Amino acid sequence: MGAERRGPAGETVPGVVHRQAEARGDVDALVMDGRALTFAELDRRGNRVANACLAHGLGSGGRFAVVDKNSLEFFPLVLGGLRAGGTHLAVNWRLAPPEMEVVLGRSRVEVVFAGTDLVELVDAAVAGLDPPPVVVTLGAEPAGPGRPVLGDWLADHGEGDPGVSVDPGDTAFLFSTSGTTGVPKGVPVSHDACLTQIRGLGPLLGFRPGATSLMAMPAFHIAGTEWTLQGLYHGATTVVLREFDPRAVLAAVDAHRVTHAMLVPAMLRFLLEEPALAATDTSTIETVSYGGSPIAPSTLAAAVAAFGCRFFQTYGITEVAGAVSVLDATDHDPARPGLLASAGKPVPWCEVRICDAGTGAPLPPGSVGEVCVRSPANMPGYDGVPNDESAAFFGEWLRTGDAGYFDADGYLFLHDRVKDMVVTGGENVYPVEVENVLAAHPEVAEVAVFGVPSDRWGEAVHAVVVRVPGGTVTGTDLVAFARPQLAGFKLPKSVAFADRLPRNPSGKVLKTELRRPHWAGQARAVG
Repeated sequence: MGAERRGPAGETVPGVVHRQAEARGDVDALVMDGRALTFAELDRRGNRVANACLAHGLGSGGRFAVVDKNSLEFFPLVLGGLRAGGTHLAVNWRLAPPEMEVVLGRSRVEVVFAGTDLVELVDAAVAGLDPPPVVVTLGAEPAGPGRPVLGDWLADHGEGDPGVSVDPGDTAFLFSTSGTTGVPKGVPVSHDACLTQIRGLGPLLGFRPGATSLMAMPAFHIAGTEWTLQGLYHGATTVVLREFDPRAVLAAVDAHRVTHAMLVPAMLRFLLEEPALAATDTSTIETVSYGGSPIAPSTLAAAVAAFGCRFFQTYGITEVAGAVSVLDATDHDPARPGLLASAGKPVPWCEVRICDAGTGAPLPPGSVGEVCVRSPANMPGYDGVPNDESAAFFGEWLRTGDAGYFDADGYLFLHDRVKDMVVTGGENVYPVEVENVLAAHPEVAEVAVFGVPSDRWGEAVHAVVVRVPGGTVTGTDLVAFARPQLAGFKLPKSVAFADRLPRNPSGKVLKTELRRPHWAGQARAVG
């Protein structure tokens, strides 16, 4: 593999685009809805954004957020902010205003670029912040007083190199995650950590100049960010969809002769159910990468048969900037169906150890313990949380919060989640967040939230509620109560009622007992 494809080890994220602009400036880097940005245009637009950021006081170490659905405007804004030395806070636009306020406030964001249809959401989220960030709208008209539009904000700023030196070890992205307390935490991902993952995974997945990648994941996810960067890093063209829609995915495959796609299991399920699949020429697809949630064996088998290409399963976490292990194409073998329940083998740049969750001591193959990772892509610690307080590490080993084991052949199997996280349709839901909201209802005495199997979503959020004496609240009532305070994907898909919750002698709710009847006979593997 040539040095030009891989790039220098000390490269930064904006440097990736600049390198490709010099090598293949007239090649389309991003395509969306009949529009395109070549690598040269993307590089110049990033420079212009960087120069505007510096002029408006957002420089080295400054934090900014782009709250928008996928768009051609999204990526130059991120690249430009990074080129100015800033850090991009990736914000889920599906959050409710109170949730977004916590994320923006915790991260001390200075500038928020808000999509036209999301300005009201952002305004509600920043209203209580002191000082509030500057909100720049991406529409043509101002959204209100003090709300500059992007065109005016960029006016009079050139497309020349801003001349800022960015260190590869600087934090490029802050992604949000939560712990068992339900309080969102920021995961810092450096330029180098991000590109370590991309340099390692790209060749495995077959990325190269001339490939065409489909970006149907939300760009605020680390998976969506890094999938887009895979195309940019290796000189491929990336077709961007504003949101996932099965018909739009198939139309893009047909129109653009897509070679590479990343999809969570729920997306694969929707594509298999889409009638237009039968009339779509999918023969150009070489690689489908999937992960992010459990996948039903029947769904995987049907997808492999329908697309007839190489499938890769990736298990990863944000705290290591992406992949921990990969189940590669050769392991998707009908003769060895048991392997499909595994998370594959560790990627070469990650050491993976199974540890005793209490002491951190390593455990032998076959023993279930906490999955721990040591790699150059590990985060240094949660943003603003000292390592000794975050309990995220056993020495140099990052604790993933997942429980699992290695078999005798070195395949990793995920047994359960130490932190009880629910992964539904590729979105992470931390039960305590949902429990805290539901428990505030005056007719709820106790509540336990956990994941149950779902053919459509991999897992679905389920709540077991104990009513106060005389309470008559229904599941429908509780979902309506929670809706203004939680993102839609966090709302319970089902609610059951019980007289009491099972507890151990110390009083802890035994979610294992609550989950058991739902998962009986089913593997709770994670992709």
